[in-house]
Amino acid sequence: MEVEPSVRLEVLDWGGAGSPVILIPGLGMTAHSFDAFAVKLSSAHHVYGITPRGIGNSSTPAPTATNYTAARLGADVVAVMAYLKIPKAVLIGHSFGGEELSAVGTAHPEMVSGLIYLDAAYGYAFYDPRFGNLEIDVRDVREELATIDPGKLPLDKRDQLRELLSQLPRLTKDLESLLKQMNDNPPPSDSSELPPPQLAAMLTGQQKFTKMTVPVLAIFAYRHQLPGEGMLQDEQQREAAGRDAVFTEEHAEALKAVVPSAHIVRMPNADHFVFNSNESEVLREVDKFIEGLPR
Repeated sequence: MEVEPSVRLEVLDWGGAGSPVILIPGLGMTAHSFDAFAVKLSSAHHVYGITPRGIGNSSTPAPTATNYTAARLGADVVAVMAYLKIPKAVLIGHSFGGEELSAVGTAHPEMVSGLIYLDAAYGYAFYDPRFGNLEIDVRDVREELATIDPGKLPLDKRDQLRELLSQLPRLTKDLESLLKQMNDNPPPSDSSELPPPQLAAMLTGQQKFTKMTVPVLAIFAYRHQLPGEGMLQDEQQREAAGRDAVFTEEHAEALKAVVPSAHIVRMPNADHFVFNSNESEVLREVDKFIEGLPR
């Protein structure tokens, strides 16, 4: 369906009876990543899925500064709901799809019955300055650096310098975290593995979401899938798993600070695709959450 001129999105309808539920996949994934999960979810709900712009069978507009922001991706979800004549729905997002959930919940809370984050409530979905978000923090520092250009007013730049200095420790923490992640999961050296420009645009188009007024369920996966056997020594694996647990717990804490009423589920023995690795548990938590929503 068309969400703006020349931009069409793939929208899946798995059918089902009951209240509408819309599934949003993670970065680079299509709505078909939910095929098995959606069929089981449809036993109690009418389930739809949206493949975001730039992915799969959806249109791929130019990767400009405005075409892939969190607000734009969220507006696409709202446009789909309007087209399908869905006045209000539960939105379920996996991974980076959590950004779209937060965008819709922030801009149009009247259209959201509840938000369910499937290992998706990280810095792109809820921003806490204690833990930061690399892409957002880099952008903030870049913008602050521009204000101390000697060719620009004001001449007295002490306030700007203080603000810039206050941001540097957070950026340092972001960079240290990224380095640890790369040490645990070495990236490929092949330049052909660079992400497509539209995915890079999505990453740079992240926004700060610092409050939410609609009901929230967040399922965090403990522990995330680590590299295959033999890629890391046992001690390295234990250290990597420990860092991963700390990272996940930090974001669970950040979510609770932003949304004190959020229901947080820490799911052990899960991987990032928690709706596959722990399908029955996730379905149970989702059904329980939706049943408890105000009618």
